[in-house]
Amino acid sequence: MTTMHMDIQIDPAQHEPLVQQFQRQLKANIQSRRLRPGTKLPSMRQFVSQYGMSLGMVKQAINTLTAEGYLRAEQGSGVYVARRTLEQQAIALVVPAINEAIGEIITGIKDGLQIDSPRILLHDANFDFRNEVKYIDQLDSAMVSGAIIYPPPVSDFLRVLKLLKERGVPMVLVDTAFDELQVDSVTTDSHAMGREALLYLLDRGHQRIGLVDLTADSANYLQMRQGITEALAEYGLHFDQLPRYITDATDLNPQHPWANGERATLRLLGQHPELTAIVGMNEYLALGAQRAVQSTGRHVPDEVSVLSISDLHMFAAMTPALTALGQPNHDIGREAARRLLALLDGQASSEAQHCKLKPRLCERGSVETIRS
Repeated sequence: MTTMHMDIQIDPAQHEPLVQQFQRQLKANIQSRRLRPGTKLPSMRQFVSQYGMSLGMVKQAINTLTAEGYLRAEQGSGVYVARRTLEQQAIALVVPAINEAIGEIITGIKDGLQIDSPRILLHDANFDFRNEVKYIDQLDSAMVSGAIIYPPPVSDFLRVLKLLKERGVPMVLVDTAFDELQVDSVTTDSHAMGREALLYLLDRGHQRIGLVDLTADSANYLQMRQGITEALAEYGLHFDQLPRYITDATDLNPQHPWANGERATLRLLGQHPELTAIVGMNEYLALGAQRAVQSTGRHVPDEVSVLSISDLHMFAAMTPALTALGQPNHDIGREAARRLLALLDGQASSEAQHCKLKPRLCERGSVETIRS
């Protein structure tokens, strides 16, 4: 049995009836997990004494919340905050689009939930962050027990995540995290991805490197740029001096997801024809970069090397195969599911936990060593 302080303020001066005030606030304490599953409530007479209501009002509120599944009564023992079994729970999975990486994450989530798993309610935004925000905004604890969210990588959309947290829906973010939002997250170690990507090129003699970036300002993209900065500093170079083209992170372009990377690379090569390597900050930017280099008649990797910070299986089948820093998407999904189950079971830490998994280098054929 666990106990926890409740935040209930009954005001007789309000127009809202006392019983509705009490019921609404008691329910809010349960939804926000101030009262965790298994918590035993004070006796009805204690509620009467503390909040100045009649015994009938308290019984009415308790009975209503019991009928709604928020409370359970045990004969001769008392009233407890209900524990939902896994079979009774539904977990929302909200993603910007279904692609290869998301498919791997979903497989990992299923493995993490294991046999007696909650139902997964998949919300696919179909390459539109506005749709994703709408789905998130519609979630509440009456609909789902928790959520795993692959959020947009820009802070403009933080508001809806903060509101979801205020509504008391336990959530875990995957791939993307924000320092301003204190919720659990599971991502790749983005700092390591940025650092290892640039060192891979620098160690092979590349010093004239172009970066196809995007307007993402999530914590992991900021850390990725910090990793790039550190790698450059080891060679006496500076991030601000790196030829760089910034694309719009909110323009997902479902028909041609590589289009922004292709346009950006063409501009970089037009302004800096001396570049020997291009780095794409995500898989589609890198795919566009390789297409752009080849469309100019240059050869990859003989004339311009291309490296992706993020991987797709299709990169192995390209000509040449695209070298990438890969993300352990299956492990991300599995760890996210385990963390969410811990939140639902009341076993998680009160502090937000940020898990960063190690990237893997997928060394293929798109990077050439420059011989001095």
